Amino acid sequence: MSAEPGARPDKYVPALKYHALTPLYDPAMRLFMREEVFKGEIVRQMGLGGGQAALDIGCGTGTLLIAMKRACPDAMVVGIDGDAAVLSYARVKGLRTGSRLDLQVALASHLPYAGRTFDGIASSLVFHHLTRGDRARALSEAFRVLRPGGKIIVADFGVPRGLLMRAISKAAGLLEDTRDNLAGLIPQMMARAGFVNVEESAVFGTPFGSLSIYRGERPAAGA
Repeated sequence: MSAEPGARPDKYVPALKYHALTPLYDPAMRLFMREEVFKGEIVRQMGLGGGQAALDIGCGTGTLLIAMKRACPDAMVVGIDGDAAVLSYARVKGLRTGSRLDLQVALASHLPYAGRTFDGIASSLVFHHLTRGDRARALSEAFRVLRPGGKIIVADFGVPRGLLMRAISKAAGLLEDTRDNLAGLIPQMMARAGFVNVEESAVFGTPFGSLSIYRGERPAAGA
């Protein structure tokens, strides 16, 4: 899929916050974040069909893209990330698993695609890296490039469940600005961007706090 000019990868927080730690990202995700489980749930909820197109915002090393492609080989899956180095990892990992990935250096707040391009959009563990303004811009951009009736699925830290999760989330918040996440504001931000039927569709416990999956839709044409 060709990208439009105008993407501006000028501000970016890399995986694990530092470029030097990027090689450790995949092992850390498998060990601490139940990656196979929660990304499998994203793929299930996305429910891509043959001939449909999906975008992974902040695709990192490409794990979710590869999972989507395996689930529906006839779908077109595209990934963007602000870090060219991590996309190199994704490209090599895709080839090793037999998937040639369509990857683009770009930011969530400036998606380089025409409006109504994708049937589904996913983003996992990206929003807590963004400022409040960039979260709002990212959701507006996602709404713009999503086709009417298409789904958006956002996986990120959410409202902690139980005393232990609250304590863990508070400690993790010292490293990232997760206040909006922990206050449960991501669904409200999705609704303000125009998405409907927004809901928290799954929750997973992790060593760093509760991980929520939020789902929404762009209203169908004529709705």
